[in-house]
Amino acid sequence: AIKDLDQASDKAAGSVGIGQQTLTSFVQYRQQEAQAEQQYNAERTKIVQEAGAQRAQAEQQYESQRSKIVSQFAQSQSQEAAQYQQQQATSARDFARQEADTEASYYDQRLKASRNFNQDVQRAEEDHQRQLRDLQESHQFRLEDLAANRDAYGIVQEMRSYNQQRRDLEETYQVQAKRRNEDYAQQISDMEASFNQQREKRIADYQQQQADQAAQYQARRAQEYTQYQQQLKD
Repeated sequence: AIKDLDQASDKAAGSVGIGQQTLTSFVQYRQQEAQAEQQYNAERTKIVQEAGAQRAQAEQQYESQRSKIVSQFAQSQSQEAAQYQQQQATSARDFARQEADTEASYYDQRLKASRNFNQDVQRAEEDHQRQLRDLQESHQFRLEDLAANRDAYGIVQEMRSYNQQRRDLEETYQVQAKRRNEDYAQQISDMEASFNQQREKRIADYQQQQADQAAQYQARRAQEYTQYQQQLKD
């Protein structure tokens, strides 16, 4: 009986030892599990923080790059506009200077034509007056001779001849003067028509140049805007 009691006591003690070991193992397991979960949470928090930092950095880089693109586009547009305005102003200035030079040259030619015409008129008048004087002197000499010879009929004939010659000279002079005036008027009219025609062509060429420059400017702006939009998308 005593032996059986000792065996039962040893068995109970063994059971207690095994239970204690199982409890210790469970506690260790729970500790390890808690540590593993804590480590997982720490790593997950680190990953989230790093991802957030990377995302913030990426967003910052994107905003910086976008701001740079916007700034460069605005600067390019401003420079393009300034260059276009300068080009337009230069073209307008060159056109105005060319028109002033051309107009000055035109009126200089008209002045020369007027001087030449007046000179021709003056010379024609001088020639006409000299012819009249020569005719008058010749007529006077013949009358004196006829008077000395008492040739009344000759005097009458001489008077008729002189008057006819004088009328012929006057008529010739008037016809020539009229033709000179007509030629001069036609010359001035042709010069004016040519000047106006050339000026209209210059104005049309200038307007076309301005239109071409404007079209090129708008095309460049449209191309730059397309590239700008594509850069923002990229």
